[in-house]
Amino acid sequence: MKKRILSIIMTFVLLIGILPSTAFAVQNDWANQAVTTLNQIYGGGFSADDTVMKESDVYNILKSMGCSSDKVTNNSQTNLTRSKTCEVLADVFDLPLNGKTAITYLFEKNIINGKSSGDLDENGTVTNAQFAVLTYRVLNSIGGGEGSSVDALKPATDEYFAWTYLAARKCVPFNVYENSADTQIKDVSISTIVNDNGSWTNQNKQGEDLWNAWISRLNYLNNTDISSSYNGDETLIEAAKRIVKDSNATQIFTDVSPSDFYYDGVMYLFDHQIISGLGDGTFNPNVETKRYELAALLYRYKGSPNGNNPDPLSAAKNYVTSNGYMIPPTENADDWWNEITTREEAIIGIMKACDVDISNVNTTILDRFKNSTITSTVQDADKYVAYAVSIGLVNGTADGSLDLSLSVTRGVAGVLLYRTLIGVDTTKMQDYNESIKYVVSPQTYGALAVNPLAENTVTLTLREDWRLTSDLDLAIPENTTLEIDGQNKYHIYEMGGTLKNSGSGSYKFINNTILYRNNGTNSALEITVSNTSLTGGGTITLTVSGSTNKTYVICDDTSITLTNNNDNTWTATLPNETKTYTFIASADGCTDTIFIVNVTKNTDSGSSGGSSSGGSSSSGNKTETTTNPDGSTTTTVTKPDGSKTETTKYPDGSQEVIQNDKDGTVTTTTTDTNGNKTEVIENNDGSSVTTVTNKDGSGSKTTVDTNGKVEIEATITENNSTLPIASVNTTSNNTITVNMPSTSKVEIPVNNADINTVAVLVNADGTEEIIKTSITTENCVSVTLNDGDTIKIIDNSKDFIDVSNNFWGVNAVGFVTSREIFNGTSKNTFSPNEPMTRAMIVTVLARLNGVDTSTGDIWYEVGQKWAIENGISDGLNMNETLTREQLAVMLYRYLGSPATSGDISNFTDSESVSSWATYAMIWAVENGLISGMGDDTLNPKGEATRAQVATILYRFISNYN
Repeated sequence: MKKRILSIIMTFVLLIGILPSTAFAVQNDWANQAVTTLNQIYGGGFSADDTVMKESDVYNILKSMGCSSDKVTNNSQTNLTRSKTCEVLADVFDLPLNGKTAITYLFEKNIINGKSSGDLDENGTVTNAQFAVLTYRVLNSIGGGEGSSVDALKPATDEYFAWTYLAARKCVPFNVYENSADTQIKDVSISTIVNDNGSWTNQNKQGEDLWNAWISRLNYLNNTDISSSYNGDETLIEAAKRIVKDSNATQIFTDVSPSDFYYDGVMYLFDHQIISGLGDGTFNPNVETKRYELAALLYRYKGSPNGNNPDPLSAAKNYVTSNGYMIPPTENADDWWNEITTREEAIIGIMKACDVDISNVNTTILDRFKNSTITSTVQDADKYVAYAVSIGLVNGTADGSLDLSLSVTRGVAGVLLYRTLIGVDTTKMQDYNESIKYVVSPQTYGALAVNPLAENTVTLTLREDWRLTSDLDLAIPENTTLEIDGQNKYHIYEMGGTLKNSGSGSYKFINNTILYRNNGTNSALEITVSNTSLTGGGTITLTVSGSTNKTYVICDDTSITLTNNNDNTWTATLPNETKTYTFIASADGCTDTIFIVNVTKNTDSGSSGGSSSGGSSSSGNKTETTTNPDGSTTTTVTKPDGSKTETTKYPDGSQEVIQNDKDGTVTTTTTDTNGNKTEVIENNDGSSVTTVTNKDGSGSKTTVDTNGKVEIEATITENNSTLPIASVNTTSNNTITVNMPSTSKVEIPVNNADINTVAVLVNADGTEEIIKTSITTENCVSVTLNDGDTIKIIDNSKDFIDVSNNFWGVNAVGFVTSREIFNGTSKNTFSPNEPMTRAMIVTVLARLNGVDTSTGDIWYEVGQKWAIENGISDGLNMNETLTREQLAVMLYRYLGSPATSGDISNFTDSESVSSWATYAMIWAVENGLISGMGDDTLNPKGEATRAQVATILYRFISNYN
């Protein structure tokens, strides 16, 4: 039977996933970490050997865990497949697949890896070691990788969910489970919470009185009417499981959803009784943590090392201070302890308490961020922060700032502690090795077999940061270049291991990928060029120094041949024509070094040359079949007229058919293992048609005419929001029509999407309008559309001379101006630091609401009228400067004045907020739209500048679209 919902996989998963079994050369020790931890938690059953498992083996392991799944049976001798493994784990941990296959879901969450994005090797077999690692990784993602403070409670079991659910509501003491769970409820007396004349108090209850107390508490909290009857023959845990099942409970804390990024951290804190909930089924994960609370957390994590002190708070402060985890000031220490903990303080305190090894930390990692200033006086504070970055514990903000001054909530505190303990998974080294082998071996060796002297370039795409805990040998074959592509966001960190290359081939890093060496340095290339200016062309020599590994040099003109002289020099011959050539050198993960050579044509010289080609034909169809190194077979049928069809069938059941017609038309049809089909027709005039037909009913047709104009018609289903199309370019020369069951948000794949990339609605009459609420996500544009809408994707960036790329609000300014919510104050200026007026804001909000504000006798007339009619503003004093509290009120009213329950009393000037603006300011602060001024003030009556308003609107639209 299914287990309760425990987690959606964490926002950023620390664990990549296991590879296809066909690629494995399993070492018995690579899974030891996972096996040891699982056996400690579940009492045995897991092993690190490389024997292929049967489905019955999984059945027995689940039984030993206290879990079960109807996906496997006790007697089945069928080999366990990767697909079946994912189905079993999704069943046991009740993962929210939302219509996706289990293997697809886990692949997207970086829990399991495949050969490529289109080949998940669903039918590949799974060994004991692989099953253990995959189980361990899913367990880590729900906060169960450390087990529980009560060893008898096993994560993912019905017992665990029921007991934890009751403990979070004070129905049972958490630690009673160890000795009393298997005692009949009629024979055990335990503390529970009881309603005593309207006041909830803890009292010892037994048998039916205990059962009735549970009923009363759960009905009170859940507003339900549980009618389950008492059964004195049940054990305490049997009774707990039954009453929780009858409560229709789906999650342990009502305010901590399994989809929340901090779920794993919260559950760790509760499982280990470091921080408890409020006793009513809530945890308050978004409440900011004060410094004394962080001290208490570290004190409890260490097991209250000072003993049962009558003043535990003082003991906690003394403990963290004496150990150097936190350093209070010598003056006003009491005030300091009562202030909110910053991210910097939490990171350093937690990492010191966890005894993190920072000996090999590379602090140049921090140079990636605009603002990584460290204020802590703790020794090696920069190394602790750099380590947090290197293990993926903290990331930069949208504007590239590390922003260590951000406050830490209860949920975030749990994440920081738990994920520090989990740290770096050493089993990933096996994944890295096999990823490299797959990328390099099948493709490169196949090419070399045909032409041993051919230059081959293959790409290794990183799906997350790679962290090397032991040496990783790329072993690149001769005449091969391995491109390591971090997709502009992922990097390689040496954390005790080193990146090596024992092969004679070379490697390079592309798309800003960086290798962070564990010796604290990153090599910087130095380039010298024999001649940067030529007349009439000629040969140049490029000398590269500063690299500890092979260097890679390319030219932007692919017709130029670069010769590697294997002595850190390269030569290139440039033709006699006026042109500028850009050369790029890279090695060791350093940022690409660029240099330019200018050539001026000599009109007194010339050149000549020619080429010829020939062919042959035969009568009758000729059929040839070959077996490829990857196990696939290719059958080639050549007809007398010269047309040819190549059909390649892969071991996983997928296939590719390439048909070359006599007239030059090439049709490529690929079918994956699920039956999804893509057909690409390329005509010899440059036009093409691509048709995608998926089994779930989604699909698309992309037509490119001879002028490069692109027209796409896409169909999506309710369970798939991403358009099944290739990534489009940001030009006005494309249109996309979307067919879907109902109005919904869709994801449109876009090449090089950034903050200025927007969707444009193309109306039936040909008019166009920018969709102001379109959001740029990772390589996509997210936008809400109606069935049949036609859109374009364009780059609508604006250039302002007073908004530099280093300006703190550049992204927000780009967002609002590219969507034409804001205009500049002139063609070339935005005036970011000028105060915003009330006239400006009502005009901006009217535009956001789809109102044409270009008419009227006064430029703000339409916006003013709209604001009055919709209760946004009274329309008075339009030329007055907008205050921060007025902005909050207008946005609050724009959303219909939603309910809010927090407060802003922690700001020293909260009483200066006008009474009519109080709820709006609470709402704006709660939702991250408005933050303090850095000195614990809100400054509600302070001027709101144009850049500040742009930033708040950016957050507002991103949050509520």
